[in-house]
Amino acid sequence: MLLAILLHVSRVYLTGGLKKPRELTWVSGSLLAFLALSFGVSGDSLPLLYKLYQQYLRQLMISFLVLGPVLSVPFEEVSQLVKRHSTEPLQHIH
Repeated sequence: MLLAILLHVSRVYLTGGLKKPRELTWVSGSLLAFLALSFGVSGDSLPLLYKLYQQYLRQLMISFLVLGPVLSVPFEEVSQLVKRHSTEPLQHIH
């Protein structure tokens, strides 16, 4: 498609299709051609970004699986301390 756009733009330019009274048509066509080219370039990068995102999620899941048991022990101790200290002020008030 991009090759067809470039061939069409070059044909119009070489045959003089941009001269009066068609300047506005030439400008709008040039903007559309630029838009199509930019979509082609940005569309090529989407699969790469998707693969990088999948790789990031895989590494994140592996780190949770590896660090989960290691971090669960300190969290259990902290939760026991919080439970113990959260009931103490209530006992002092009564």
